[in-house]
This record gives sequence, C-alpha cells and structure tokens, in this order.
Amino acid sequence: MGQTNLFPSIESKHPEPLTIPYKIEMPSKFRSDEEKTGFNYVDKSLPELKDRYKKEYGNIISPDFARDMFDKLGYDKLNHNSINLYSRPARQLVNSLTQDALEQNKNNPNKNVLVLAGGTGSGKTTVALSDKETNEYSIIFDTNILGNNSKNPQQKLQSYLDEGYNPTIKFIYRDPVEAYNEGILNRIHNGGHIVPVDKHLQFHKEARDNFITLEKHFGDKVNWEIKENNGNVWQ
Repeated sequence: MGQTNLFPSIESKHPEPLTIPYKIEMPSKFRSDEEKTGFNYVDKSLPELKDRYKKEYGNIISPDFARDMFDKLGYDKLNHNSINLYSRPARQLVNSLTQDALEQNKNNPNKNVLVLAGGTGSGKTTVALSDKETNEYSIIFDTNILGNNSKNPQQKLQSYLDEGYNPTIKFIYRDPVEAYNEGILNRIHNGGHIVPVDKHLQFHKEARDNFITLEKHFGDKVNWEIKENNGNVWQ
C-alpha cells in the first residue's frame, strides 16, 4: 500500500524569492562520511536546493522540510540515525533560507513573523500549512526555536525585533502521550519522520520550559499565544 504525502507542495503567495550569498559553516570534525557528503552537497548546490525548497514550501521555514531536500543522498526520515546525520547540513540550509526571508521582506508592509513552538507531534506543522497562517504572516518558522538544540533562541528573537519584524510565538500544547500516539505514529504512516520516545518527552519539556523563560525575558515586545490541540478539537 503506497504512502500518502502528508506535506503537499504549496504555492507561495508572497514576494518573488530572493537568494543572497551565504557561507556554509563547515564543522571542524564530521560525525560520519554521510554527514560530510551532506555538507559538501549544501556547499555546492545551495542555490538549487533553496530554489526547490521555496517552490515546495513557500514562506515556511522548517528543518524537517530542509532535511527532505537531501533525499538524493539517501536521507530516510523513518531512520533516526539518518535524521541525525543530515540535521547539521540541513541547519545550514535553514540558516540561509532565514537570511533570504528576512532580507526579502525588509520592505514588505507585512512585518508579522510567526514562530511555532511545542513538542514533537503537537501539531505545529499542521498550523504552519494552514492557509490562514501562510497569508497572515510574511515568514513562518516551524523550527523548534524553543528546544535546547536551538542556537540561542533569545538572540534569534532579538534579531527579528532589531530587523523591524513583529514576532508572534504560538505555543501548541498537546498531551505528550496523545502527541506520540496520534501525532508521531500517524505521521510515520503518512510519510513523516520518526522520533524516539525519550527524545519526544525531552522536546516537550524543553519547549515548555523555554517558552516560559523567553516570555519572562521579552514580555510585551513579542506576541504570545497558547493553543491547545486535543486531537480533533483546537482551543
């Protein structure tokens, strides 16, 4: 039985994509030959990768979608080891896409930026792909910015403010057990990526703790929203 593509391509309703130079940050040591190949692939094919990404996902910036760009190298979203191998190369693609998006929208009257937060399987990507969100915000970051693996979330949010953007952090809460059973496992059956249970629980705790920390730090400089996903009911 064939798998259904959970993330269909979307047509961008925003300004024509802009590509500006970006220097790939090569690590001092590669974790594997596959990771080295991934970095070299980004370094040599960055314009083509970004062009493909923007055509498929428009104004949504997501590391999950970025890893999908490595399918020609054998990236397997159902293999956790494969996810780890391509995460750092994909982060370079995300960083370059972010740079392009912030520059492209400098003169856009719509300065609203959405940053989605929440644990794995909570429904962040479902929110990101909704027509309402893609039209309301000039940039959507479905990037787990609140996770401990994220590089200095305070610095990222401050950079958006410094560039004149109006960021909204929307925290999607879902019970972690339901998020795994109804979110992660269903996503796997529909072509989504796998997440080990221990990492899943870690991501939920980190997202909550960091949301509270950032809200205390930025206060009313940033818009804060909490949305509860009870499976079929959103509140």
